[in-house]
Amino acid sequence: MRLPSLTLNVIFVFASELVARLMAALVLVFVSRYLGPQATGIYSLGTTFLVLGGRFAAWGLEQILIRDIALDRRRVGRYAFNFLWLRFVFSIGISSAFTALVLWVLPYSAESRWPLVILLWGLIPENLTDICRAIFLAVEQGRYVLLINGLLLGFKVGGVILVILNGSSVFGIAWAVSVGGVLGSLCALALVWQHTNLRWQKPDVLFSKWAVREGVPFWAINLANTLDSQIDILLLSWFVTEAELGQYGAGLGVLLALSVLPATFRLAFFPRIMQVFTYDQTRLGKLYELSLKHLIALALPISVGLFLVSNQVILLVYHDQFIGSANVLRILSLTLIFILPGDINSRLLIASRNQKQSAVYTLAGFLINITLGIVLVPRIGIAGAALARLASNATVAAMHHSFVHRYILRTNFLKIWWRSALATGMMALAVYLIPSFPLHFLIILGALVYVVFAFLLKAVVFSEIIELVKPIRVNLDNTP
Repeated sequence: MRLPSLTLNVIFVFASELVARLMAALVLVFVSRYLGPQATGIYSLGTTFLVLGGRFAAWGLEQILIRDIALDRRRVGRYAFNFLWLRFVFSIGISSAFTALVLWVLPYSAESRWPLVILLWGLIPENLTDICRAIFLAVEQGRYVLLINGLLLGFKVGGVILVILNGSSVFGIAWAVSVGGVLGSLCALALVWQHTNLRWQKPDVLFSKWAVREGVPFWAINLANTLDSQIDILLLSWFVTEAELGQYGAGLGVLLALSVLPATFRLAFFPRIMQVFTYDQTRLGKLYELSLKHLIALALPISVGLFLVSNQVILLVYHDQFIGSANVLRILSLTLIFILPGDINSRLLIASRNQKQSAVYTLAGFLINITLGIVLVPRIGIAGAALARLASNATVAAMHHSFVHRYILRTNFLKIWWRSALATGMMALAVYLIPSFPLHFLIILGALVYVVFAFLLKAVVFSEIIELVKPIRVNLDNTP
């Protein structure tokens, strides 16, 4: 039996996001194990600048591209070419500005500055690759996103292994990551050229101006989201040592690896949410409720389970030198409760053209994060940054859900939550009673207990999952 197209696309997108998170995790693990906490701190700070610079240069172009091409795939050539050159121009400007900040304004050591600069100029190929991935996501061709991320994994991790074997420092790691990004970007552009019939054309200035204006709310949302997710690293770089920053980065690295889950939903389901909202609103309420129910069913056991075994996870992934990361991971694990279910609400605000409201909520979360961080970090160190991030994520999720409940769809939230919460409680009890057992045994036991209770309580229902991926009856290629 042939799987529905959305099911296949979800599988491909999940695999591609898993590969991307695996790439980031492997590089971080290699740096931490072979170069120590100080180098880990420098590398974590460098990736923070890379992510932050990427969001400055992004300008919401991926969201516009996916939103509009999902409704009419005939637009792909015009959008792809113009958005690629816009992103190229933005990336050069942001890389130059951030380089000036690192070299002449921010009070970083000489050992830190040049690795940061090298990583910053890797922003250009990374941003072009992002547009290529967005093109394939918009036309629901997740297999090519998986291929792009697989190539990047090989280039970057292979390069990092080579420089470590040759005894290089974090300076060499920065070069390996940046060169790997260039090679991956060239491959991504070649795939787009081959599989989307993209051909050279003169840049459309009027269309580009429209895209820049249209992208402002998305840019604000993405920038506030990124500032919210990266401000902890920036604050810590001013208040704590590079070694302590490395401890925080190690704990955060585990959480970012698990961010594959909300990213998969966001990337794979956003085109379908746009289609349902535009063409088949009779399915919108059911799609929303079933999505929220199963996202909660996924978020709760992972979050609580990670909270309970954070010490064992840190010792497994890193080593005794990073045991201080366990408390950070324990706090950050709770953010998954808000991030994963919250994604459906943020996607609905974009689908309903309420992205400006979403930008306001995200900015509020950033302000909470930075305010609490400034207050808590000088007092309790890296744990304060983790608590500030948790408070910010919870606030943003609550605001988005409140807006959806009041103006788009009304839902009985307690009815959706209680089954997954009870199944998670039973899992937590089973794991808590035998804390000294090996990690793999605790994971298997916890998973078995949760799965049994989740199905008994109908927190997870296969027929509802099938309903989620049921295609809508619209010919998107012929939609005006």
